[in-house]
Amino acid sequence: MAKEKISGIYCVYNKKSNKAYIGKSVNCKKRLSEHRSVLIAGKHHSAYLQRSFNFHGIENFEFYVIIDYKDKTDEELYFMEKALILMFETYKSDFGYNMDLGGKGSLGLKHTDESKRKISEVQKGKILSEEHKQKISNSHKGITPKNYKILEKYRDEHRQKVLVYTIAGDLFIEFDSINDCARYFNSHATNVVKTLKGKHKTFKGYLLFYKDSFSESELEYKKSEVTTRMISRYKEYGRFN
Repeated sequence: MAKEKISGIYCVYNKKSNKAYIGKSVNCKKRLSEHRSVLIAGKHHSAYLQRSFNFHGIENFEFYVIIDYKDKTDEELYFMEKALILMFETYKSDFGYNMDLGGKGSLGLKHTDESKRKISEVQKGKILSEEHKQKISNSHKGITPKNYKILEKYRDEHRQKVLVYTIAGDLFIEFDSINDCARYFNSHATNVVKTLKGKHKTFKGYLLFYKDSFSESELEYKKSEVTTRMISRYKEYGRFN
């Protein structure tokens, strides 16, 4: 007899770090089994979750369905997934393993007023058991670390808004934080920081600036610097990079 499919939202939960990965599926049990299998094989698409799994071991992970939604459309599941990821901030490395905000897209996805209303309704509703809420929300609590001031400085720096310009000097996109920028380009926050501080000239072929300290003169300087470097490389090697 075939097992009954459970459509809804599931969670991969680390009991040691109190961090979670939230996802959606029309067959949650099968999807959770796939997550478990690829983690054991060391091939999970989330490198952060994989490293945590390798470090803490399978015995410290739980795989379970947190919301059972029968007869829900794919769109409704997308909304639910995104709302929970936003609610518990599992897209932030401090609290979870999600690489983006889920819901048919990544960070920066724009929503209609109707979709925003639906997500808001989900966030206000009591859709998790108290046990599940407690498990995930535990990631926001804990003993103050000894390096608290250093950690706060790190967090404040990473919350700064980032401007991304093309080497031609056109604004490409703006991010609310360094981590958002890193996730968008599928890279690491440290690479973004190094570029912002001038250790790297470009990041993924773009110029990066802190929004709060941005100036046109700095943009012109970096454009000139990168252009000069490209011309020099072309003359020497016959290519721009």
